[in-house]
Amino acid sequence: MRGVMIASAILFAGCATTKRCAPEMIPPPHTCFERVGHFDFRPNAPGGPNSLDDFRNAVQPGDLVVTYMDLRRALARKQWVFTVLPCGHSMVVVEPHSPNGILECRFHGAQMVGPEELLQYTNCQVYRLRDRSGLDLARLHEFCDFACRRVKGYAPKSWIGVNGEMSPDSDAELSLKYTCSNFLAAAYHYSGVSLSAGRETTKVITPNSLAASIATPRQPAAAQR
Repeated sequence: MRGVMIASAILFAGCATTKRCAPEMIPPPHTCFERVGHFDFRPNAPGGPNSLDDFRNAVQPGDLVVTYMDLRRALARKQWVFTVLPCGHSMVVVEPHSPNGILECRFHGAQMVGPEELLQYTNCQVYRLRDRSGLDLARLHEFCDFACRRVKGYAPKSWIGVNGEMSPDSDAELSLKYTCSNFLAAAYHYSGVSLSAGRETTKVITPNSLAASIATPRQPAAAQR
């Protein structure tokens, strides 16, 4: 029931349409991310399935992962959000070869997971920052540590544009609940890259909003103290 309610909220918020979007969105050159990979782990994938090692060897810390689930799979798995928002989940790679090296936020909060989580989707797209010089990986690890302790819930209000804190400079500024994409906007900001999607405090933020963002590298607060 909760999934149906959230899916309805997405629809009424205007971020979904009756015409299903393409399985990927390749941002134009002026955006901060470029698409560097497409992974399909299904046995019947066109051209043959990718392996999890293909994914591990291709990604880098800080890469954005946007997952896609087709309508048939979404209905079969009762993943209601994906029935109206096919590109319905986003993650960030922290440690490519770690058993749990991917950061995400789901209904139960923030957690670190392995690439096995990707097997449930139809496919996923990987986006990389065009300019990684502003990304502070030490800060990203620090964010993972306190976010997984602090963020313990989901923020359905974000689907009507009531967003949590997406520009935190300390753990105390982090909200207690997020959607996946709002959470990643906060993670990138804390790690030194402020995404334009993260400054949309009254709009619905989706995984593709992140992929299409413009970034402004900034000096992390910790470095200024």
